[in-house]
Amino acid sequence: FTSTVTMTDPGKPVAQLAIKGTVQAKLLDVLQTSAITNVGTIDGNWTTVPAINESAVWDKVTYGNGKFVAVSASGSVQYSTDGTSWTNASGVQGNSWYGVAWGEEVGKFTAVSTNGSPRAMYSSDGISWAAATSSPSTSSLWQDVVYGNITSGGTGRMVAVSRSGSTIISYSDNGGINWSSSGVNGISDSAWYSIAFGNGVYVVTAGSGNNPAMWSNDGKSWTFGTGDVKSNVQPWKGVTYGNGKFVAVAETGSQRCMYSTDGKDWTIVPSADDTISWSNVGYGNGMFLAVSRDPVKQTMYSFDGITWILSENPEAQAQDRRGVAYGGDRWVTTSVDGTGRTMWSYTGNGNNSVLTFANDNKLALFEGGDSVKQNNDAASGFVASVDVAAKTMQVAGSTETWSANTGNYVIGPRTP
Repeated sequence: FTSTVTMTDPGKPVAQLAIKGTVQAKLLDVLQTSAITNVGTIDGNWTTVPAINESAVWDKVTYGNGKFVAVSASGSVQYSTDGTSWTNASGVQGNSWYGVAWGEEVGKFTAVSTNGSPRAMYSSDGISWAAATSSPSTSSLWQDVVYGNITSGGTGRMVAVSRSGSTIISYSDNGGINWSSSGVNGISDSAWYSIAFGNGVYVVTAGSGNNPAMWSNDGKSWTFGTGDVKSNVQPWKGVTYGNGKFVAVAETGSQRCMYSTDGKDWTIVPSADDTISWSNVGYGNGMFLAVSRDPVKQTMYSFDGITWILSENPEAQAQDRRGVAYGGDRWVTTSVDGTGRTMWSYTGNGNNSVLTFANDNKLALFEGGDSVKQNNDAASGFVASVDVAAKTMQVAGSTETWSANTGNYVIGPRTP
C-alpha cells in the first residue's frame, strides 16, 4: 500500500511519529522469519557412479515405489533405491527401451521401445518385468511414456508417444498390460519425442516438424499448441510439469526453453546457455532441472521455469545425458555414452545453505525460487525448499555467508 504524510512542520513529534509508522507498515508488508539459530550446508555436488552396464545406452530414468528405474536402448533395465548402487532387472526383453514411467494408482512401471514385439512391458516393483499382453503398434518407434490420473475411479492412464510410424499415440488403462491406439490423424509430420502430464492435461513435444507441441485432456484427442511454439520450430526433446507449469527444453535454437501454464499456449525464454544442447528436463523438490549433451555444462536449474542458472560438473566424464528424475531426497541422471553413466546429487544445483530458525514464523509462506536476503544484507540467495516442521529453509545460489549471530533473520518477498 501507499501512505501519504502531509507535514506542516517536519520537526514536530507528531510528524516524526507519522513517518515512523509509515516506514514500519511498509516493512511489515514483506515476509520475515524469526531469528536464524543455526547455519549448515548440504553438499549438492554431483557424484558420478558406474551404471550396472557401462556399455549400455541409458536413455531414460524415473522414480516410483521407492526406487529409481532406468531403461536402455541396449535392451536392459537397472534399478536402485539410492541412485548410487545399481542392479540388473529380470524378465526384460532385448528391445531398445527409450521410455519409462511409474503409475501411482495402478502401481506399475511401464516401459516402451522402438523395436521388438511387443513394444511395451510392465512391472510392479521395477525388478521383475513382463511383456505387455497387447502391444502398441510394432510399426512405430515408441520414444516416451507418462502416467496421468485422469480416468474415472482414479485408475489413471499411461500414454505413449512415437517419433515415427503409422500410430503416433497409444494408451493403456491398466498399467501397460494392454494398449490401444488413440486413432489420431494429421500429426505424423512431427517426430514426437517427449510427453508429460499435469493438471489434467497431457503434453507432447517434437524433435522436428511444423507443429512441435500438442495437448490433450484424455490422451486420445489432441490439439496443436499455440503461442511462441508455432514460430520456433526446433527440437524440443524434453518436457515436464511442475509448480503449475509445463516446461520444455531444446537441443538447438536461439532460445532453448519454453513454458506454458496450461499446456496449450507457450512462451519461449533463454536457457542458461543457448549454445548447449539441452536433451531433457525434470521436476522435483520445487525445482526444474535440465540435462545436456555437453561434457562439462551438464545441468541447469530453475525454480520457476523462466529464469535458468547453469550448474557445471567438471568431474563428470559421460557426455550425453538423456535421463533425469527426482526421488526420495536426490536427483539422478543417466547417460548414453562415456564413463560413469549415472550421476546423482542431493540438490542438483550445488551446495545449499540450510538455515534453522527459532520458530516457524511465516515459513509456510515462502516458496521455491523466492529471492531472500539476510536482514543486514550480508548474504542472499533463492529459496530451494522449506520444512516448516523442522523450522528450516534451504537456500540455493547463496552469495557470501549466512550468519546465526544474534538478531539476524531472513527477509523475503512481499507478503502474499
